[in-house]
Amino acid sequence: GNGRCRGMKVLLLDAFTTQIVSCVYSQSQVLSKEVYLVSRIDDLQNPNLEQPGNHSHDLHLTQQKTSHLKAVIFIRPTEINIGLLLKELTRPRFSEYHLFFSGIITSGLLRLVAENDEHEL
Repeated sequence: GNGRCRGMKVLLLDAFTTQIVSCVYSQSQVLSKEVYLVSRIDDLQNPNLEQPGNHSHDLHLTQQKTSHLKAVIFIRPTEINIGLLLKELTRPRFSEYHLFFSGIITSGLLRLVAENDEHEL
């Protein structure tokens, strides 16, 4: 990264970007980037978030423990993913959000994200 997201963080991915990250980084490399949790943004309804060490936590406990963490979101800029992102931003669980897209986001979707970021995260 560019050094702007220092400290412990959570990495939220979609199915496609999960494959990208798994091809580029080993589990130990992900951990060396201070990534505490890795999860799928499309699996957030799932009661568990995954740790890189394959340990699962109760979502309620994870929410209490993650409010001080930053989130790095790396997703495809699709309407479905933007909808999931907006759900996350509406009920934020992390102190900061750093957004990265695997492709060019349309101005309409970017505007939608900006207009719905009520907490200015």
